[in-house]
Amino acid sequence: MVLHIISFLFIGNIIFRKNPALYGELAKGQAPKFMVFACSDSRVCPSHVLDFQPSEAFVVTNVANIVPPYDHTKYAGAGSAIEYAVLHHYSLPP
Repeated sequence: MVLHIISFLFIGNIIFRKNPALYGELAKGQAPKFMVFACSDSRVCPSHVLDFQPSEAFVVTNVANIVPPYDHTKYAGAGSAIEYAVLHHYSLPP
């Protein structure tokens, strides 16, 4: 377990050192252009498959990438993610 944590930190440091200015900008906020619903399967990372850069996509993962119909009494996860993204990250064209 400790080896996994050390490896994760080492790889993260390599990625950061490639573009420290980018991560400085990301610390100020995010403005994703895309919203992606994806399966929470750990073998597939939507950002890697779709070649997104950090802050380029708002990714929502759940079982079977399902977006159920709106119902304020149940299925709050996907609906809450959509509401948050629309209210805080996206602006509609005039």
